[in-house]
Amino acid sequence: MKAPVILMVAPPGANLLQGTVPLEAAGCRVLSAHTAWSALETAAEVAPDAVLVELDVSEIDGFALGRSLKENPATADIPVIAVTTRSGKVLAGALEAGVDAYIAAPSDHTSFWAEVSSILQFATREHDSGAEPVPEGGHPIPDWRMSRGKVLVVEDEATNLRIMEFILGQDGHEVITAITGEEGLEMAREHNPDAIVLDVLLPGELDGYDVCRAIKEGPEPLRSTPVLMVSVLLDPRNRLEAIRAGANDFLSKPLEARELAMRVRNYVYAKRLQDRVLSDYQRLTVLEQLRAGLTQMLVHDLRTPIIGIRGYLDLLTLDYAETLPEEGQQFLSRAIHNTVTLQTLVNTVMDVSRLEEGSLPVNRSPVSLGEVVAEARRILGDDGDTLVSISADMLANCDQDLVLRVMVNLLSNALTFSPEGGVEVAAEVGSEGVRVEVRDRGEGVPDAEKERIFEKFVQGKSHGHRSTSSGLGLAFVRLAVEAHGGTVGVLDREGGGSIFWFEIPAA
Repeated sequence: MKAPVILMVAPPGANLLQGTVPLEAAGCRVLSAHTAWSALETAAEVAPDAVLVELDVSEIDGFALGRSLKENPATADIPVIAVTTRSGKVLAGALEAGVDAYIAAPSDHTSFWAEVSSILQFATREHDSGAEPVPEGGHPIPDWRMSRGKVLVVEDEATNLRIMEFILGQDGHEVITAITGEEGLEMAREHNPDAIVLDVLLPGELDGYDVCRAIKEGPEPLRSTPVLMVSVLLDPRNRLEAIRAGANDFLSKPLEARELAMRVRNYVYAKRLQDRVLSDYQRLTVLEQLRAGLTQMLVHDLRTPIIGIRGYLDLLTLDYAETLPEEGQQFLSRAIHNTVTLQTLVNTVMDVSRLEEGSLPVNRSPVSLGEVVAEARRILGDDGDTLVSISADMLANCDQDLVLRVMVNLLSNALTFSPEGGVEVAAEVGSEGVRVEVRDRGEGVPDAEKERIFEKFVQGKSHGHRSTSSGLGLAFVRLAVEAHGGTVGVLDREGGGSIFWFEIPAA
């Protein structure tokens, strides 16, 4: 691969010549010229990939050199890069001279080469040369440095507008401009830029604060566009006003070119990341809706054949069970049990989906929690030593059927994972309503799983039991409790085990 040829124009001992080290280390061929005349001769003879001109010296008129290079057809297409520690009028003069780019005098070798290589890549694209300016073994450029986008500059002072347009344009951005607040707001809405540089003092009815507020109070995606406000006003109250208007940053004039370029580049990068996250989120939302729709369709279509199977099994039990051998009766009993399990799973999937959508009705009334727990124990066949500590007059304002299913889920888990007993159910009235606790003597829930245990299809890990759970039981518990405006959680139980609790409004 051909190494880039860089011509550096500066008198002996100038700051610019410090850049020879990083450029040569990156694989560039570096030429030097100590006078404007020798620079013109070398540029015409060699046709370097770029000319770097030191502006902070009196021995060489960098502006005149830039004009001469651009006026000569043999050198007009060579990128001329001004290197200086100054800005303001110096940049305005460089712009008039036809300079293509600006970078700060070299202080850090890696960043200096990164800036030069970035400008070379942009110049290469502009001139369609097809050459690759970054040599093999050169310093890699961080992703954020390549963040270029559409930038709107709203500034009424002509010189400042040209300087900002020049700085951001040479950094690779597409720059659009406006000189009044009304025009800036219209351009922002029309072009949806990646960043906006907005002056505070603008002619017309809208100043910079008004424009910023209109942008930040408007619809997406414009509302998320970073706004950098600039002003000659140095009073801290102006900065506070900009922040109140929604500005992301505030720069004081006169602007330092390198700072402006880096801040805009950073905000463009952040906007691109945000846009990508938003796009990914929207795509995932669509996929989730498709998945949920497919699941609901499948589950809904399964209900009819399951009900039919259950009906035929019941008829078979009524008419032929006595004629079947004992083994056949066991098979029939297992078939009925598995059909009931499948029917319960289908109903749970449907109810979880409806709870997520907020379409499952919650019929509230005063309900005795003691009676709910007693019914849950009856359904589960729990006639063991479960300790229940709930007063007979403790009432909750809830949907009895939903809370009963919550209790069945929590109590079933507790009994399953507490083979030696020790299950307790207790309730008390607190400031947030009625708090119900189901305490078990299982292996407990690791801290890392406590936040996820109530999510769909998440199953608790147990070394002593093979999980046959669908992973929907605790998800249903959370959604049903939240549908009542309540909360749910899990704690470690002293002596081993877990405490699953929920709080719902008292009656």
